[in-house]
Amino acid sequence: MLSLKELADKLHVDYYDVISAMVQQAADKQAELSRLDIHQVTQNYTDTCGKLLQAISYYLYDRKEMLTPYLHQLYDKDATGHNCAACSGNCEIGHKSHLVTLRESHLKILSLLSELQVVALPLYSNLSYPIIYKTLRDEMLLIEIVLKELLYVEEAFLMTSIIRSQRKINVHH
Repeated sequence: MLSLKELADKLHVDYYDVISAMVQQAADKQAELSRLDIHQVTQNYTDTCGKLLQAISYYLYDRKEMLTPYLHQLYDKDATGHNCAACSGNCEIGHKSHLVTLRESHLKILSLLSELQVVALPLYSNLSYPIIYKTLRDEMLLIEIVLKELLYVEEAFLMTSIIRSQRKINVHH
């Protein structure tokens, strides 16, 4: 089993960096489709893509800038035998806020993924869409697959590892 620090580093390399590159590619395609779609046939889709890509970018920023440093700090506290029950401050709220943020971000991403499916135009219809539409749809599908895998890993492994480490340092006293 990976330590919390190892898991954080693995998520960063295997998911956060990969998804970040995918988001940039999709954003470029989304911008191109918006520019080419003079009749605004795909506007709902491109607008929702934009919202989703922006949410994913914020999600990745939060993971890299807020969660990863916290995971390293939590790992260090666990490794050194820190006892939050003896802290003078109210650190339980700070520790719990990371779990709440994780859960809320998952719900937001899943909601936007669902919204994207609702506004997607059928690929096989009598209407002809710019070829970039299909390319963007494919890119968004790949992002969805990798994101859902990441959300599963965060739910199944990361959250349980955080809770385990928090219990070891007596956050929930």
